[in-house]
Amino acid sequence: MSNFNLTQLRHFKAVIECGTFAAAAKKMNLTQPALSNSISTLEHNIGIELIDRNCRPIKLTSAGKNLAVRIDHLLASARMLESEIKYLGQGLSGHLNIGMTAVSSASVGGQILGQCQKLLPRVKADVLVAHTRVLLEKLLNEELDIIVGDTRDLPSDASELNFVDLPPMDGAAFCRVGHPILGRKVDHLQDILNFRLAGTHFPEQLIENLLKHHNLHHRDQLRFSLESDYIPLLIDTVIESDLILLTTEACVKLHTNTGLLKRIPFDLGVKGIWKAVTLKNTVCHPAIPKLIDIINTIR
Repeated sequence: MSNFNLTQLRHFKAVIECGTFAAAAKKMNLTQPALSNSISTLEHNIGIELIDRNCRPIKLTSAGKNLAVRIDHLLASARMLESEIKYLGQGLSGHLNIGMTAVSSASVGGQILGQCQKLLPRVKADVLVAHTRVLLEKLLNEELDIIVGDTRDLPSDASELNFVDLPPMDGAAFCRVGHPILGRKVDHLQDILNFRLAGTHFPEQLIENLLKHHNLHHRDQLRFSLESDYIPLLIDTVIESDLILLTTEACVKLHTNTGLLKRIPFDLGVKGIWKAVTLKNTVCHPAIPKLIDIINTIR
C-alpha cells in the first residue's frame, strides 16, 4: 500500500458526513474540484476505489465502508500522535533513562523525580541504580540520558561531559532503637567501630577520607559486615541487628522520623557529594534541560 496523508482522510470523512462533494468542499473551505482531487489522490495512493461516483447521492464502495468504520479511530490516533510529538518536542513527554547511585537515589532521587512528575507528568522515567563507574559507562554509550554519580568516582575534567553540582550531605551513623551504643558517650570513631558496620559500596576516596579524618590506616579497621547497594536491605538488617549503618540523614529520614532508627551523635567527617552528568555534543532528550532546572532547586 502506498502512502496517504491525514488531510486526505479528513476530506474523505467530510464527504461521508455531508453526503455530497459540494457540501463537503464548503465545510472544508475548498473548491469542489480540489476536494474531489484530494479524494481521487487518496484512492490512487491506496489502490482502492472508495466512492461510487455514478450514484447520486454518493455511495461508498465496500472498501469505502470498511474505511469509514475505522476512520474516526485513525484520526483520533493521529491527533494523539500529533499531540505527543508536540509535547515531546517541548520536552513535556517521552521516555527518560536516568542513572543514580544507591545513596543519591535514596537521598535526593525521590525529590528530583517527584518534582519531575509534577512538572512533566507525561514523561516516563526509567531509573537504573548502580555504581558511578557503571552509570558513567552507560552514559558514554548513550544508554542513559543523565546520571547522578558520586563526585569522587567521576573524572575531574572530561571534555565530553556536562556537570551540575548537587548540594553535599553530611554522612552519619545510625542504629536501631535500643542499641547498646545509645547509652554510651561517643567521642571517637573507634567507639562506633566496637560494633560492626553496614553500608553501600562506597567510593575508595570516601573510605580514604574517612580513615584520614580519624587517623586510621587500614580499611579493615572499619569492620564492615554488610555492604549492599540495596538500601532497604541495609535498613532492615540494621533494624534487626546491632550493625551500625553509615549513610546520609536524607537516606533514612522515614525511618528516623518513625523512630525505627536513631542517629548516633557523632560527626563522621565525610559527606555525600554528587554531580548530575550529561553528554556534550549530542542531541539530548528535550526534557533534560527541565530536569537540570529541577536538580538546581535541590537543597
